[in-house]
Amino acid sequence: MTDYSKPLPTREWPNEITDPVYFVNDQWAVTGYGLERVTDDHAYEWNAERLLATHDSGMGHPPGSAVLQHIGQKTWVDANLLIEAFRVAINVHCPGQALPFDLEAEERSLWTYKSAKP
Repeated sequence: MTDYSKPLPTREWPNEITDPVYFVNDQWAVTGYGLERVTDDHAYEWNAERLLATHDSGMGHPPGSAVLQHIGQKTWVDANLLIEAFRVAINVHCPGQALPFDLEAEERSLWTYKSAKP
């Protein structure tokens, strides 16, 4: 298992992001702030304190991940990259905390949503 407790070496990023940087993929960075978009000129971020925030999925449905439901449905988001970074962000910022949603079900839901879009 990868140790995300140590930040990556400093370098230039396409967007200004918050140090320290613990993980980066082609679209997201896990930083001292939380989860931050590293592509394009449009910053997008999600505070670490809100990583486990839930979204009301409707009557009779369990609460869902606000991150995966809110960010994941944006047209420019690559679901695999978001999920990868989100999992690292939870490990870095919420170690040992119980998740208030079913992460695997949320991931399946996001993949289903993305695959249904043209």
